[in-house]
Amino acid sequence: MTKVIIDEDWGGDAMQVAAVLLAHPDRITVQGVTAVFGNTNHAQTLKNAGNILHLLNAPYIPYFPGSERPSTLNEPMSDYAHGNNGVGNFILDNTWAHPEQTHATDHILNILRYEPSGTVTIIAAGPLTNIARAFVQDPRTMKRARLILIMGGCTEPIHAVDMAFRQGNRTPYAEFNFYMAPFDTRIVMKSGLPIILFPMNCTHQFTFTPEREKILRAALLEKKREAELIIGMIKAPAISDQLQFGSYPVMHDVHTALWLLHPENYEGQRGFVDITIGGEKNGHSSFRLDKTGHITVMNKIKNTGFLFNCIVHSICKNLLHKSPALSPSSHLSSVHTGGLSPN
Repeated sequence: MTKVIIDEDWGGDAMQVAAVLLAHPDRITVQGVTAVFGNTNHAQTLKNAGNILHLLNAPYIPYFPGSERPSTLNEPMSDYAHGNNGVGNFILDNTWAHPEQTHATDHILNILRYEPSGTVTIIAAGPLTNIARAFVQDPRTMKRARLILIMGGCTEPIHAVDMAFRQGNRTPYAEFNFYMAPFDTRIVMKSGLPIILFPMNCTHQFTFTPEREKILRAALLEKKREAELIIGMIKAPAISDQLQFGSYPVMHDVHTALWLLHPENYEGQRGFVDITIGGEKNGHSSFRLDKTGHITVMNKIKNTGFLFNCIVHSICKNLLHKSPALSPSSHLSSVHTGGLSPN
C-alpha cells in the first residue's frame, strides 16, 4: 500500500491527480491534501481543494491550508491561466467539510514522523513553498519520505509558435511552478531528497485532444453536469497553450499520479537540477546528467492512449463508482488532430 500526501495549487490539474489516486484505494491511501498559492490566491486554492474532493465524492479526505506566498516575495504573481478562480471560472458545489487548522508543513512533517520511514510519497505539483519550508524546519524528518514526485520546470527546449523555442510557459525561460517560487524550488532541488521530476518538456507529450474530450464526455454520459465541469477545468489553459505552443491543452500534473500506478510508461535519467534565481531567466531549470544524482528527470511518456484511459477510468470510478465502457478507438496512443500536437 502506497501512502500519499498531495500538495497542490488546486485547479483542474489537481482534480486529475486526486481522481487517479482516489480511484485505487486497494493500492493507494491519500493521507491528506495540502494547499499552496499558485494559479490563484491561497484562499481560493484551499476552497478549491475541498470542493474538488467533494466533486470526486471524497469529502472525508482532510485538507490543510498552506503557504500564501513564496518565501522571498511579499505577494505571489499568478498568471490566472486557469481563470480567476483556478478552475476555469467554473463554479463547483461547496463542500460541507471544513479545512483543518494545522498548517500544510506541519501536516507533512506529522505524517512523516508517524508513519514508518520510507513509506510516504509526497506529490508536489504547484509552487514548492510548503515542501521547502518543511525541509528547512525539519530536514531529518523530511528524509523519511520515500519519494517526492514533482511536476515543474523544463529541462529541454520545446518548439513553440510565438518564438522558435521555449523552456517555460510563464516566461520564455521558466515554467510556472518553478517561476512562482524559485528560491523555494532551489531548496528542494538541492535537498538531497529522492525526487522524480516531470518537467514541461515531458508533460507536453500528453494533450487533451478533441477525440479525448469526446471519450471522456461519453464515459460520463450519466453525469452531464459534472462532465462539463471536469472537461472545462481540463481545458482551462487552452488559449495560452495554443498561443505559445500551438497545442491542445496540456495535461501536466497528472503524471505524478500515473507514474505511481504505471511507472513502466515513463523513461528518465538521473542527475541534478539547478534553478536560476533573479534576472531574465528567473526560475529557469537546468539538468546535469549524473548517475549518482538524487533526481530522476522524466523525458519520455510511452503510451499516452493507455494513460488517458487510466484517467477516464479513475474519474468514472469516483463519480459513477464503476468503470466506463471505452470504444476501441480510445486505446490509440495518438490521434489525428489537424496539425496541432497529436499526443
